[in-house]
Amino acid sequence: MEGYRGEPLRRALGLRLKHARRAAGLTQAQAAAAIGTTRTNLTMWELGYHDIGYSRLIRMVVLYRMDPATVFDTDLPDRESE
Repeated sequence: MEGYRGEPLRRALGLRLKHARRAAGLTQAQAAAAIGTTRTNLTMWELGYHDIGYSRLIRMVVLYRMDPATVFDTDLPDRESE
């Protein structure tokens, strides 16, 4: 499928995490180093290509200072606005 960016729920979660990372003022490299992964892995999670493990997800939520209630909020947009 052309333009496929991962399973829709993973993609929506990835976009939320990407927006939160940017709001926290972190680059992908900075965030990846802080949570103990590679920038490539972080990119794949943000695009919805790979599942994020629970422990990594929790680290990201804490690092980005996210409200845990918004992580799976279905009212948030799930399309890139850029």
